[in-house]
Amino acid sequence: MLPSSRLRLFLSCSLTHAGDEFRAFIGQLRAELSRSFELNEWYTGNGGTISGSESADECHKVFRYNVDQLLHSHGVLAEASHASTGVGVEIALALAQNIPVLAVARRDARVSSFIRGIDSELFFFAFYDAIDDILPLVHDRLLQQMSASRVS
Repeated sequence: MLPSSRLRLFLSCSLTHAGDEFRAFIGQLRAELSRSFELNEWYTGNGGTISGSESADECHKVFRYNVDQLLHSHGVLAEASHASTGVGVEIALALAQNIPVLAVARRDARVSSFIRGIDSELFFFAFYDAIDDILPLVHDRLLQQMSASRVS
């Protein structure tokens, strides 16, 4: 196995309307993943908060920043438990650039068939019950693809 600490992982998730419990879960997931991967940085403009009512200029900054972070990643972990146009766009952009994507969602989540039906060798979707279900998928499925498609 290649040393994963040098691989960049983009964590995609919907935080705009997320509650405290989901935000805490994402924080825990980031902490676990950062042990093995270099993670994308969150956009910290606007005081580090995302309200959904940012100015057009701030939205453009968020978009450009996230696209740059994604394009410089070796793989994407997309948490898809909450409906999100942004997560879908990030998945599509990654796949268009041949960046492997692992999408996961809580077992009780209603995930669109459009996301679950993505037909690409670079894409895998799975439901999870706990964070301990996600980490083996990242290491067994996504890491293998990331290592194989590594460009820099």
